[in-house]
Amino acid sequence: EFRGGPPLLDWYDRLRRRNRAPRAALLDFRPFAQMVVASSSPERFLRLGPDGAVQAKPIKGTAPRDDDPERDAALVSTLAASAKTRAENLMIADLLRNDLWRVCDSVSVDSFAAVESFATVHQLVTTLDARLLQDADAADLLNAAFPPGSMTGAPKRRTCDILHALERSRRGVYSGALGYLALDHSLDLSVVIRAALFTPLPPAANTNQHPRRRPRRDDRRRPSSATDDDAPAWRCEIGAGGALTALSDVRDEWAELNLKADAVIGAFGCTRRPHPPASDPPSSF
Repeated sequence: EFRGGPPLLDWYDRLRRRNRAPRAALLDFRPFAQMVVASSSPERFLRLGPDGAVQAKPIKGTAPRDDDPERDAALVSTLAASAKTRAENLMIADLLRNDLWRVCDSVSVDSFAAVESFATVHQLVTTLDARLLQDADAADLLNAAFPPGSMTGAPKRRTCDILHALERSRRGVYSGALGYLALDHSLDLSVVIRAALFTPLPPAANTNQHPRRRPRRDDRRRPSSATDDDAPAWRCEIGAGGALTALSDVRDEWAELNLKADAVIGAFGCTRRPHPPASDPPSSF
């Protein structure tokens, strides 16, 4: 939670500079809805071209970048050789193939578990290409594939039920999809990860610290934004998670979760307040 500070557009500019990503986006719904989404997502959920060509690029597997080229290359090699992350990619590729076959007449895996490098992380990415059925459209494609399989795991419906029972709050925009649907029926959507959701605090928390102070004679000469106390108060929510399989190591999963969250938190000049501490991850999931 914060009061004052730079305009939200400046927060997004900080995020773009620190965590450059090919599908970054800013959605400012004010004044229609009090919500701003700043995303630096590297992951494509779905792309549909006017010719019916479909592409999905799920991400499974994350490793940090290193300033030293040799150590950075070693991190790439370790990630690419990881049996766990390759198994995750295989699971999600199979899940998405099943989703796409419902509305496509051809589905192929163009590349499997390929390393793609971004500003703060390396990722393992699988690329699937498909061709939409002639009598299907963008709405049919979304209905078949949403929510993104890389954020649910498989089997999709059962894992969504489990997540709903276990998680203490709704995910909101996090792990959903963000993008555009064009008049020519094409679309391009990212998965909402590495993102921050800004919403105003309730009115009780969004008032001046001295609401009962009587106006002074010189108040009329003070700019309306003279102090941070006069600025609106906002809440910033950042979602992060990881895939759990039989091969998961608790400490590795906790470190990966924090790596993803820190890519966004650090862009705002903040530090994470770990809970539980990063040095003491949960004993089990």
